[in-house]
Amino acid sequence: MKAFRRIASLIAIAALATTAAVAARPSERAKVDFTWNALDHNFGAFNEDMGPVTCRFKGVNTGTDTTAVIILSASCGCTQPVADKRVIPPGDSLAISVTYDPAGRPGVFDKRVKLVARGGYTQTFHIRGSVIGSLKHMKRQYPYEVGDAYRVSSDAVLFGNTREDRTVSTMIRGINNTESILVPVVKSAPEFVTAIVEPDTVQPGDRFVVSLTADGPKVGQLGVTMDKLTLTAAGKPEAELTLPVSILLFREFPPLTAAQIDSAACLTIPNDKIDLGTDIDPKSKKTIKRKVKIANAGHEPLEILRAYSITPGFTVKAPKKSIPAQKDAEIEIIFTPAEYTGEPDIKAYISLISNSPLNTDMSVTVTGAMKK
Repeated sequence: MKAFRRIASLIAIAALATTAAVAARPSERAKVDFTWNALDHNFGAFNEDMGPVTCRFKGVNTGTDTTAVIILSASCGCTQPVADKRVIPPGDSLAISVTYDPAGRPGVFDKRVKLVARGGYTQTFHIRGSVIGSLKHMKRQYPYEVGDAYRVSSDAVLFGNTREDRTVSTMIRGINNTESILVPVVKSAPEFVTAIVEPDTVQPGDRFVVSLTADGPKVGQLGVTMDKLTLTAAGKPEAELTLPVSILLFREFPPLTAAQIDSAACLTIPNDKIDLGTDIDPKSKKTIKRKVKIANAGHEPLEILRAYSITPGFTVKAPKKSIPAQKDAEIEIIFTPAEYTGEPDIKAYISLISNSPLNTDMSVTVTGAMKK
């Protein structure tokens, strides 16, 4: 019986100890905690000319202890957070104003603001948006506007000079100057050009790049080749831009000795200036023809690989057969006034590309005057 009473007493003492422990356990509420109206804010798309934009995050101290702001910092100097007070008792509110300065920062942004308060409380806020660059800023870097949808850095694709067996690259930079998503697309391009647009989806105010690579062997001819490339935007037929494309391919000869150069073919043009005359009728479809003497002053057969002009209205006929050493030949320059689109005072160049290592590319200057 005594043993039973003793066990009962021990159970009662244990129960009292458990009750005391439960009574002493801290409240489920944290000592420092906040309830916020939001943890992120999206400004959407807005113009850089609007200047700094501001949003507010508001929270209530739902904890049991008074706290204080220790650190309030942003991930970038363009973002400035400010708290309306430092000390926040339980039940009191705290407002944090966050200002973002878009000056010189077109494109999408995502910034963080970190709050550290006394009592071990931390919280991270996010601000997001898309800055549409100011017109002044965009005109400087992207001077060419396309259908109120985007702007680009260049109005032509210029690959420059490269060897006929190589590839060469260039790029066109662009920016979305609208408040909607843009999907830039290369609608058409020359067969020798590979085009890649990155990114394929462009947020308001953000930038894109059209990377272009020309494959020399696919061009198919030496000298200048002119073509065109069309850039557009999905769902925006008014945002179509046609860009002229140009590339100049040259043949690179292997190292030659003086003796090899002396014995090679050598193109010469005794008279490299031709006058078409004055008072040419700009509407006339009647062709004007001039013949130009060329000569091979070398000791190997001379081949005219290409004869052409990039000026509209001009075509050239050149010998298809090799010109023997120390012999002459002729090229014929044909001008159609109605196809000419240049200035009234004509100045065009006829290019001759040959297998002559010293003067591979030579030209004839053609002048004349249209009726005004």
